Amino acid sequence: MNQKEKYEKKITELENELNRLKKRRSQLKEFRNWIFSRFMLGKGLEQSLTENITEIRSGKIPNDEQLGNLTASIIKRLFRIHFITFLIALIPLILLFQQNRILRSQTTLFEKQNEKLDSQNELFSKQNEYFDKQNLRLDQQTYLLESQRRSSLSFEFNSILNNINDQLEKSKQISNSLKGRIIAISRSLKPYKYLNNNGKLIDKPLSPERGQLLIALTNSDIDKTQLQEIFEAGDFSYSDLGSEDIEGGLIFRDINFTKINLKKSNLRNVQFYDCTFAKGDISKCDLFSSFFTNCILDDVDLSTSSLAITHFINTSLKNTEFGGNYYNQIKFKGCFLPKAEKFFDYSNVKSNVASNVSLDGAFVPNKNWLYNFANQNTKGQYNGKYYLRTVKRLIPSGAKELVKKYKIEENKTYKNTTNKKDEVIYYKIIVK
Repeated sequence: MNQKEKYEKKITELENELNRLKKRRSQLKEFRNWIFSRFMLGKGLEQSLTENITEIRSGKIPNDEQLGNLTASIIKRLFRIHFITFLIALIPLILLFQQNRILRSQTTLFEKQNEKLDSQNELFSKQNEYFDKQNLRLDQQTYLLESQRRSSLSFEFNSILNNINDQLEKSKQISNSLKGRIIAISRSLKPYKYLNNNGKLIDKPLSPERGQLLIALTNSDIDKTQLQEIFEAGDFSYSDLGSEDIEGGLIFRDINFTKINLKKSNLRNVQFYDCTFAKGDISKCDLFSSFFTNCILDDVDLSTSSLAITHFINTSLKNTEFGGNYYNQIKFKGCFLPKAEKFFDYSNVKSNVASNVSLDGAFVPNKNWLYNFANQNTKGQYNGKYYLRTVKRLIPSGAKELVKKYKIEENKTYKNTTNKKDEVIYYKIIVK
């Protein structure tokens, strides 16, 4: 194809495009004329206006028929416009109605869905209850298996008791091998959870066997020196010595428990008379309604133990650590108390010291003990140059009320009658 033919073809395409544009323009013009003349004015209105204008231009007055046609055409035009406007305005209402209908059906579906979810949640709750029961049974089974495994040591336990009886018939001293077996089994009798009388697992693991061993040893006639060596080397923590019956609680008399480890043991309703716990560990124990009479608890850790209705009578508590305790209705009649900074330091401040701790007749190591206890310095103890402690202290609730309730007898001093090795001078607390 030569150059001329290309130009002619290009010209033909441009002419066709121009004709198409002209035709489209003509169609748009006709549409605009139709909108104005036919749709807006109406065919009848257009004819009526043309007739009336023609009559007026010719100098004539339009007759009644022509004027009537013009008026009717105007009324028709106005009605048509208002009707179309009404239809256009009606479209959103129809859409809104349809939308409400859809929302109503959707809400119904949501309600059904919520009902299904509620029933599903109930099924899940029941399933969780079954799981909890299953886990409880598994725990019970586990601890029962553990308790059965522990019971396998009962043969050794009974053998030791029999050997103790046999050797004590000949002498008050037992052999070193038997003493070693006693210490070994005290460490082997680990704590565990067991079913109580109500068929439920106890809250904290305990070792009834350690409690039985401790009772058997204290009721035997073993030489006190050897008994003290057993208590020092053995492990009696988590011992279950407690009783729910106040009248049926255990009673220990004149036993040397020096350096014994009774940590986390159950000592409910247990009574101790003339016993020594020097440098022992009785922390985190349950001491509900326990009695310590004429006992020595010097340098003993009593921190975080539950002291409810606990009675200390004529007991030496020098350097005993009270910290983080829960206390309620405690009595310290005739007791020799530790320094103020160790007495209920960091204790449960929800309990009120003034109303729950009785200090009448107690003895303290200095005249300012009450004031120091109620006004413990947050920087710690001052030694003349600097504070020895920087930990913030927690003063128990009601501590300052002790100053108002009690006073210290300053004119008279006392010695520790329970622990005669104690050379500290004490002052007596009396009620104001």
